[in-house]
Amino acid sequence: MKKKFFLVGTIGMILITVFIWGYEKNNSYQSQFDARTSVSKIIEEKSKNYNLVFYKKGCPYCEGAMFEIVKGAVDSSLREGGAETLFVNIEGKAGRELVKKYHVRYAATVVKVRNRKEVKKMVYAEKVAGKYRAKEEVVDEVFRR
Repeated sequence: MKKKFFLVGTIGMILITVFIWGYEKNNSYQSQFDARTSVSKIIEEKSKNYNLVFYKKGCPYCEGAMFEIVKGAVDSSLREGGAETLFVNIEGKAGRELVKKYHVRYAATVVKVRNRKEVKKMVYAEKVAGKYRAKEEVVDEVFRR
């Protein structure tokens, strides 16, 4: 009986671990878009509306806000007329170039571009009571309006 319980418990733990790993992998910044090609394509095609979400692997602010930012971007892209959102790793070559172009100071920054003229930079994460999270007002402004 103990061996059967141990076997079922072990299999359960393995399944839970695989589920969590798969969920985190599919809901990360890196799983969304490849900035090296997508950002250049969007800008070259003279898209009117887009968002650039800057992040850095290992940044606690970026990681704390990741779920809300990715969810907001996906929900926004599903709406008609929603702005396309591109995720930019600040440590990559394309990311470094865009950091300079948009004068980004913090990894957890979103640049909202509307009508190719209106450009607004916002820090999208904050630390409250020792926990990192997305700034709701930024998520609302960038993705829900």
